[in-house]
Amino acid sequence: MAAENGDAGSQFNLAISFVKKVDSSKSYFSGDNIENLKQAKHWHKKAASQGFKPSIQSLENLKSIFDNV
Repeated sequence: MAAENGDAGSQFNLAISFVKKVDSSKSYFSGDNIENLKQAKHWHKKAASQGFKPSIQSLENLKSIFDNV
């Protein structure tokens, strides 16, 4: 898998796929939603650590959510 091999674009795409799994229609996050957010944060951090700007921006945009996960 390219994300596991360090490809920042693939890491970003994987993070986005986890974010898309989150059901935001409810007023709370289920255990699955929390796990998906944790996985998204993990992959965004990997891409951001390589200077990948979309992941850096995504982490900023979602910081309030991620800080609670």
